[in-house]
Amino acid sequence: MSPHTVQINGWVSLAKDRRGFSHSLARYEYECDLIESEMEVADDIVHPDVVLTSGPNNHSIVAECKSKTLDEDQLRRYQLLEGNSDTLLQNSSLDSLVDSSIFKLETCYSSLSDLSTRKLLVNTDTTFVQFKHSPSSGVLIKNSIEFDSTTLASAFPINMDPDEALPTEYYPFDVDQQEDSEQFVSTVIQALLRAALVKDTTDIEEVLEEVHFHWNHISDEKQDRFITETEHLLQYLKRKELQGYIENVADAEGKWRVSAQTAQALQDRMEGPEFVEKIAQEISPQTSLAEY
Repeated sequence: MSPHTVQINGWVSLAKDRRGFSHSLARYEYECDLIESEMEVADDIVHPDVVLTSGPNNHSIVAECKSKTLDEDQLRRYQLLEGNSDTLLQNSSLDSLVDSSIFKLETCYSSLSDLSTRKLLVNTDTTFVQFKHSPSSGVLIKNSIEFDSTTLASAFPINMDPDEALPTEYYPFDVDQQEDSEQFVSTVIQALLRAALVKDTTDIEEVLEEVHFHWNHISDEKQDRFITETEHLLQYLKRKELQGYIENVADAEGKWRVSAQTAQALQDRMEGPEFVEKIAQEISPQTSLAEY
């Protein structure tokens, strides 16, 4: 799983009342608001990875999940968003704000690595949060400088017991992260198998709603990417691995016919990891449908 996807799960997890992992932000009624969203602010575009919103606190955390690189222009656009909080309100999927007239947002960067000493962050007041796995402390989530919100300032840093691993089920894969390709193939095939055992047809959006628990919070643009790549995967299965066992439903876009025979064919092929690995290697976002 890519560092980007791990972090999205980490942020969403903090807003969950889930046994076995910190619910430090759920305690203050933060909820997952937006994932991979796109919004226009003063003729510029920002693409926050995760937005968590607390209605009672009239406050949002806008998080950008990084790996190693930082972009000065991107940081400028996030700072622009901080001064235009109405832009986020217009895109929010939540109705829980107590008083939108006093709504505030804070942007932050996060990473699995320590980027806090990078010149770009040292020279700004933007908070940097590190999700750090440690043999002695399990997961340590620390921030470089305090959040302006007194609630968040008291919530961080978060230090969890050694046996508390970062959950990964809320956003199990991203089709634009190459490191997630095997997880993408495996998760969709498992959903397809479950569908084939209980009904005659399934459709792509139904599959994605099942595996991405916050599907309705993912931006339309990103949902389209998921649908396109899942369509590619099913077309590949139809033409290569499941020929004769799966087919499109005529005149029903995105709908596929499955059966008990589909389930049996999948089970026969999934005895080892090679099946998923092979498909993940042959499927790529750059491959056109005609090449399958």
